[in-house]
Amino acid sequence: MVGHAACHREVVRAVMISQRQQAVKTEAADSRDGLGGCRRRDNGDDRATLAAAERKTDAASVIDALLEARVQLRAEKAWKLSDLIRDRLAAVGVQVEDSAGGSSWRWV
Repeated sequence: MVGHAACHREVVRAVMISQRQQAVKTEAADSRDGLGGCRRRDNGDDRATLAAAERKTDAASVIDALLEARVQLRAEKAWKLSDLIRDRLAAVGVQVEDSAGGSSWRWV
């Protein structure tokens, strides 16, 4: 079994990877567009919609990693840490639902 510290490290690692991936995507898009960090705001531009979808996908992978860590914590009966993850996700608009079949989440 993985200890609490190892679970915590995995959660932090997942968040950091997601943040790095987003930074690389943003930098690449800016370079490709020749914007040098300044984004155009065209109403008819689909890039904003695409960027929002990419951020949502990145967020989903981080949420999934957090829920995996939460499952491990619940198996170890580390209720306080498990509840902390659930509460922090709720604070950013993610509802965690536990059932006999496992945990799932949805945006609220």
